[in-house]
Amino acid sequence: MVGAGINAIPYQHEQLNKWRENFVGVQYFHEPSNLILHGAIDDVWKSEEGELIVVDYKATSKKDKVNINAPWQRAYKRQMEFYQWLLRQNGFQVSNRGYFVYCNGKRN
Repeated sequence: MVGAGINAIPYQHEQLNKWRENFVGVQYFHEPSNLILHGAIDDVWKSEEGELIVVDYKATSKKDKVNINAPWQRAYKRQMEFYQWLLRQNGFQVSNRGYFVYCNGKRN
């Protein structure tokens, strides 16, 4: 993180492993719809200001350079915003910024 100019540390929370589990994740009961909303978060960092930063890891194998602004990747941004919203609904101070960490594997 320091090498990328990000001043944050891995966040420690007793529920972090549950937040990472599919079908469990960070949960919020939305009373108007009577639905439990949840999402499995890959990672959470904590900024120097004390805000939580959502981190989503992506793995692919592409010939071209990865571009987070590609039209088909809008869903990734919505996913990030949803995770941020879930954490906020649970009372956490959450940064408006989030990070996608990409691993682009060789194709040979």
